[in-house]
Amino acid sequence: MPRISSRVCSLALLASAAALLTVSTGCSSKITSSDIRANPSPELYTTAHTLEEYRNDKAQTLDWYVRSLRDDIDSVLLLDRPSRLTIYPAP
Repeated sequence: MPRISSRVCSLALLASAAALLTVSTGCSSKITSSDIRANPSPELYTTAHTLEEYRNDKAQTLDWYVRSLRDDIDSVLLLDRPSRLTIYPAP
């Protein structure tokens, strides 16, 4: 029967001690169950978006509305170029 060297034995002992220390400490944060109940999804601002995604969505929507409003004003004031499409065929 082969004998295990002392170096392998000490390495195994060191690895098991490190694993035991890691498992025994657990999470070091002070989050309690009442914190989780108060805000179960702290990263979400709405049901599906974070605060950054919400702000980006609102900025894109506002930009779209402003550009559409400018197009509508140009159409009402007849400042836009008329369409070159026609129902009649070109000769």
